[in-house]
Amino acid sequence: QTLVYGSAIPAVTATDSIRLMTEGSHQVIDRNRVKIIQTPQTFLSTVLLPAFQQPYQDSFTDEATVVEAAGHSVRLIEGEYSNLKITRPQDLIIAETLFKKKNWLNRAIFHKFVTMIQVLNNKWWWHTNSNRGM
Repeated sequence: QTLVYGSAIPAVTATDSIRLMTEGSHQVIDRNRVKIIQTPQTFLSTVLLPAFQQPYQDSFTDEATVVEAAGHSVRLIEGEYSNLKITRPQDLIIAETLFKKKNWLNRAIFHKFVTMIQVLNNKWWWHTNSNRGM
């Protein structure tokens, strides 16, 4: 899909109850209309690299938001609920438990994977925050 549309962003339909906060209130959102965006996100380099030349915006949450801010549309594709998002320390605990239970990876490989993710996250944090003067 990336070669045809310039991007492929995996997404799954929300399963949680969703509420939109408003001034002093909140309203229910139809979760069937809400997509949870996943990684990895793929782009043609001719789309992604120029998008990262624009100034940082607080609205950037992932590569797709950077590309959209540069004026490109992104293509959503069907994701997988088993595709875990690892953002917080407790996410690593959940992932490790699932990996052990399903015997997907042995412990040594998993820890190498975790180390790689931590290094990449630190580089991303440094890159995004150094551009904001932090």
